[in-house]
Amino acid sequence: MDAIAGRSVAERLEEWALLNDAMSRMESDGIRRRHPEYDDRSVFLAAVRLRYGDDLVQAAWPGEPLVAP
Repeated sequence: MDAIAGRSVAERLEEWALLNDAMSRMESDGIRRRHPEYDDRSVFLAAVRLRYGDDLVQAAWPGEPLVAP
């Protein structure tokens, strides 16, 4: 905790952004491994569904089918 506390706000935000990007890539990679037939759009929709649930996906993209994450 001391190492984190010693960093500036800008440094902590940069580290948070890097970790967030890495987690998003790992999540997408996992979806692609489970569903190699998915195109980029399907991977995106599966990730959104996994993170935020069916209701948000259906509200935001009413014409899109629900794809398995």
